[in-house]
Amino acid sequence: MGFARGPIFQLVPIDLTSAGSKTFHDVAGVVSFVRAEDAGKAEVLGAKVSVMLGDVVMDPVPLTTNSIIRIRKTVSLCKFTWDAQPGVTAYILVAPDEDVMIHSPPSRQLVTQSMASALAASAASIGTSPALLAAANGSRQKLTIKNNSASATLYLGEGNSVTTASGFPLGPGEGFTFEGTTGAVWAIASAAATDVRILAEG
Repeated sequence: MGFARGPIFQLVPIDLTSAGSKTFHDVAGVVSFVRAEDAGKAEVLGAKVSVMLGDVVMDPVPLTTNSIIRIRKTVSLCKFTWDAQPGVTAYILVAPDEDVMIHSPPSRQLVTQSMASALAASAASIGTSPALLAAANGSRQKLTIKNNSASATLYLGEGNSVTTASGFPLGPGEGFTFEGTTGAVWAIASAAATDVRILAEG
């Protein structure tokens, strides 16, 4: 009766509580930092271990969670060094080849940003001369402008030099939203008393 030969690897736990080093005389072609945990088995994302490979003096390579070193020609010595990281244990995979690989994604971190905002709706009548449509506002997040006219074209610009030739055109019924623009917005229209609606957020 035969048995299938499984992959060969060693999962090395290293206590990082005090600064130190550890040398392993094992054939290594792959070195992977799988995971780091505190005393309560919670994942520690900032842990770091450095490794030197082979018996030739070389600069240590820093490893953090999910770091992998693949070596084309295996070595017979791995030396790990680390600074003191109280209460943390690192788990390092050492294998002669890539028959086994362990990937341990870090826990998802949900990042939210609290941002208070208010809506302010208004209307303006724009004619054939440049007019201030929305004043500068450093806290503004979005500014939506709609040409509410059924026939006139509205032109937008950054100052009172805006013209029908240089402004950004909004045709009848069209709208445009500025995001992150806190400066003043000026406008001019192709016809007198052009109805414009404004919705500001922030």
